[in-house]
Amino acid sequence: MLYCSETILNWLKENNMFSSDCKYFIRNTLNGTVIDVDGNVNIAEQNLNEIPINFGHVWGDFDCSGNNLQSLNGSPVFVSGDFMCQRNNLASLENGPEIVNGAYICYENKLTRLQGIAKLIKKYIECALNPIESIDDNLNITL
Repeated sequence: MLYCSETILNWLKENNMFSSDCKYFIRNTLNGTVIDVDGNVNIAEQNLNEIPINFGHVWGDFDCSGNNLQSLNGSPVFVSGDFMCQRNNLASLENGPEIVNGAYICYENKLTRLQGIAKLIKKYIECALNPIESIDDNLNITL
């Protein structure tokens, strides 16, 4: 995980993680450095084992699909567009976003439950090709 503001900026620029017209805001919190992005974030197909930055709010889509993620640590808390985490090695959706104003796409992982999924999803959930055993009765999702 990257913590220093300068290191975060360098990593984002080197890896071309969002378009040049994106605006981003780095803030220091009690839990460390967090980046908010006004625009789409694309860290897909980067062979990542973890999300290397703590994202806060993303006003756009957040795509971390096609990596080797086993955890959603570092995911934004809020995504105004679609949240895409498909084709990883996720066994849990814990530490993912709490609010997704678009679709929540998590197909082709190792999910046996949807525990930890966002509390508010405005469009739909796509979770096919997971070994889901049951839908938790206590799952509280607003669609």
